Amino acid sequence: MNMPIQGTGADVLKLSLIKADRLIRELFDEVKMVMNIHDEIVFEVPRFQADAFCEKLREILVYKDLGSIPLNVDIGVGENWWEAK
Repeated sequence: MNMPIQGTGADVLKLSLIKADRLIRELFDEVKMVMNIHDEIVFEVPRFQADAFCEKLREILVYKDLGSIPLNVDIGVGENWWEAK
């Protein structure tokens, strides 16, 4: 029987928040990390930076070193949270 390990998911989210914060501080100072809900992080991004930010965010958040199962990232863009899903 396969059982998820909840603590691991929380740890991955914490690492993702740290990585996203570092990315914003280094390259995207106009981006704001608004909130996180469960396993999602919501950002406010100027339109002119949206594509570049999403590309860099995906690069840093795809975990390839957690064993045999890679963790992928889904990124949505929209004027509000509903559109971005």
